[in-house]
Amino acid sequence: MSVHRVTRFAAALAVALLVALTPSPAAAEPETPTRAQIFAALGADKVPADYVVLLDTSGSMRAENRYADAVQSLGGLFEALSPDDRIALYTFDDAVYPQYLGPSRPAAELTGKLPPSPNPTGSTDLGRAMAVVLDELQRDGAAPVANVVLVTDGAHEPAAGSPYLDPASPAWTALRQRAKQEGGPARSVYAVPLGDGTSGAAVVKSVFDGTVVLKPAEVQNLREYLNRSKERVEIEKARSLLGGDFGSSLTAKWTTGPVSDGQTQVSVKLTSTAEHVPLEIENVRLEADDDATQVTVPSQRYRIDPGKSVDITGAVSFRPGDDFFVRRTAEARTGFQVHATVRSSWTTPLKPDIDLGVDREFVNGSEPVLLTRTVGSSWFLPVVIVLGLALLGLAVVLLRRRQDLLTGMLVVNGTDSAELARFALSGSRSVLDGEGLPGRGTVTPGRLVWGARTGDLKVSYSNAPDLRPPVAGRLRRGGSLILGGLSFTHIENGD
Repeated sequence: MSVHRVTRFAAALAVALLVALTPSPAAAEPETPTRAQIFAALGADKVPADYVVLLDTSGSMRAENRYADAVQSLGGLFEALSPDDRIALYTFDDAVYPQYLGPSRPAAELTGKLPPSPNPTGSTDLGRAMAVVLDELQRDGAAPVANVVLVTDGAHEPAAGSPYLDPASPAWTALRQRAKQEGGPARSVYAVPLGDGTSGAAVVKSVFDGTVVLKPAEVQNLREYLNRSKERVEIEKARSLLGGDFGSSLTAKWTTGPVSDGQTQVSVKLTSTAEHVPLEIENVRLEADDDATQVTVPSQRYRIDPGKSVDITGAVSFRPGDDFFVRRTAEARTGFQVHATVRSSWTTPLKPDIDLGVDREFVNGSEPVLLTRTVGSSWFLPVVIVLGLALLGLAVVLLRRRQDLLTGMLVVNGTDSAELARFALSGSRSVLDGEGLPGRGTVTPGRLVWGARTGDLKVSYSNAPDLRPPVAGRLRRGGSLILGGLSFTHIENGD
């Protein structure tokens, strides 16, 4: 990652264009920004950071032009500083000398404050240097992020009388205890050994756990290593700014429109709880608690900027399923749920150094609402009533018109009471003819009324059927009737 001002400006410009061209709230597949763009969008280079830089000015730094090369390489680090950064620039040999303490300044101005050459008689007192580092980290008003860079080429060889002469002395023990209890800003400590200064870097590491000891093959590589410090500081700045966004998600607020014959709208306002991180939601669906209610929602992806909201509206249809029965008002108390996949286009660029923890499945439910729908046909009950009456009338007619069957015997006697003929009756009509009967006739049964016999038989008889119409009369079962001068008597079976 470049650390030059030009690079930061370009990154900030790119992010500004990206934000300006990004549609909201609904968006297509989001573009994945670079880490530099994210840092620029956050203003990570504007979050104050403390730089504590200590340069060895002992006599050995004169060898192989080490001092001049180190000063030149430190210029690369100074160029990367932001206006809000604070620089604490020290040189050390027998003692520690503050060269500049204050806000970031141009690189040439800061390097100009360094001595033109090292102290030819100076020794290397790393203990005093570490004490000054702890003072800076523990000062009031320290920035949330600190970056310590110590450049030395020699072993720890303090002057006589230094409390740090022996690395096992109480003074060194006190330094180590202060470092463990420091509780100050998030810090990164880099020891840059030049020449045979490896043992001195190891002493620094014994005070600050996690010290990164750089081993440049050539002094010209120093700037590259120091640029890594800047990158680490930017990560820590971003982490500090994003701390409130870790695990961010959504809040939901539900509203339901008026219900009209089972139709309504349900809306959920999803609001981002993030302060900096943009969220994208996809696979959005609204569901009802019961199977009789269906919710239709557009299928699309939404972008929600930090602290902003998006409204998702679904069409609700309540269909109880018994539409073809008696007309009535069906009711149901139904709750709704929103399901969505929450992601951020910042997740991948920031990993593995920063895990936002925002990618998740989001579910939220509403309070139940009353849905109503008029179901059934308005014609159903009248049709049933009319059809029932028609069937009842038909049954009455059929029952009243149902014909009885003939049973028993019909005996015909003359005027002298002598039996002229006897006929067995059956079916729905019997013919009276022959067997000594002077004329011709018929017998038919009466109708059944509500399933019961009326008791009458209809007898029709003519003494001369070809010359005159027959005479007719009703004969009660088991009774007698005089027609045409003859007596007709009905006898039931068994009588």
